[in-house]
Amino acid sequence: MLLNLPVRRRDKRHMKYLWIPTICLLLTTGCGSSPDNTAAQTATTSALTPALPSFMILNGTWEGTQSITSIGACIYDGPESVPVVMVWSVDIDGNIEINESFPDHHEEMNVADWSGNVDNDMNITLQRLQDDFTCDGVPRTVIGEYMSVVERQGDSLQLEMGAIEEWCPQSDCIFSVQYSISMNP
Repeated sequence: MLLNLPVRRRDKRHMKYLWIPTICLLLTTGCGSSPDNTAAQTATTSALTPALPSFMILNGTWEGTQSITSIGACIYDGPESVPVVMVWSVDIDGNIEINESFPDHHEEMNVADWSGNVDNDMNITLQRLQDDFTCDGVPRTVIGEYMSVVERQGDSLQLEMGAIEEWCPQSDCIFSVQYSISMNP
């Protein structure tokens, strides 16, 4: 922090005193020998360090379940509900990337690419992208749009979110995909 402190100096040409501004930068040793300088430096450093957005607490591993229910003509032949682990990476601008895995069903589950954002009120908007589907013999990308709000319950964070995903709309293969996840920050 810069301090502008006046110092009284004598002007040799005119033999009078002038008030000259000087600058003192607080360093580890402080300015001068006052014991209050360390406390002032700590307070100044804290005041100058920007606070991280509250949503940065979302970084880390979330665990819970994924549930899939058919709401169209197609029958879902996989497990109705499976454990899911999601590793969230949230940057300072609120951009989210998620690495999803299914520890008990890793070979039979379609792993998706997740991206989205969060605002300061913990409103989440996510997009779940899967590009390994085939619909009537044609490769297809499936996108699910998820919106929710992160809630605190005791020491943990909770998130319930769901979307309707059209895996093969021309064959009426439409599914409700729900996530119930939590983490302890």
